[in-house]
Amino acid sequence: MDGCVMSEQQGAISVRDLTRDYRRSRTSLLHPGASVHALRDISFDVQAGERFGIVGESGSGKSTLLRILAGLDRPTSGSVVIDGIDISRLPERRLRFLRDRLQLVFQDPMSSLDPRMRVRDIIAEPLVAQGIGGRQGRV
Repeated sequence: MDGCVMSEQQGAISVRDLTRDYRRSRTSLLHPGASVHALRDISFDVQAGERFGIVGESGSGKSTLLRILAGLDRPTSGSVVIDGIDISRLPERRLRFLRDRLQLVFQDPMSSLDPRMRVRDIIAEPLVAQGIGGRQGRV
């Protein structure tokens, strides 16, 4: 699933040395499950107003990275700073500000786009959901 991260408002995104490991299930009582490296030492910056595309082959960690940026998963190590706030270790209840500041756009048209809707309606849908006025001009 290719995706794009957009920092729409005044802040920026800074990712430093981001690593995410997962532990596989045990296969025996004597040996713990193997560790799988989904991300290893990822660093980048997205300035306010910029668009940042994430593209890679299947299994390269794109979805894991997007889930961490959206606060839906936690890194094993490293930091994610959005609008000057390190979200890497924040409790879930303190991550609500992300929903207004960050937008993930997935490039899987079969699950992302409704072919019965007009493009302008699809683009306006998140603005309607958040009660943002002046949609016509923004779209």
